[in-house]
Amino acid sequence: MNTRLVIRPEAERDVQEAYLWYEKQREGLGEDFLLCVEDDPGRRQRS
Repeated sequence: MNTRLVIRPEAERDVQEAYLWYEKQREGLGEDFLLCVEDDPGRRQRS
């Protein structure tokens, strides 16, 4: 089953803020965070 995931601008801003926060904690951690977010958004809906 294919579902369409719509990401609202508010969510995009939240992800950007979280990325910056993680990068402040440790360089490269923000990139790891983004990889997790982009990994498989549909998987979270199936859980």
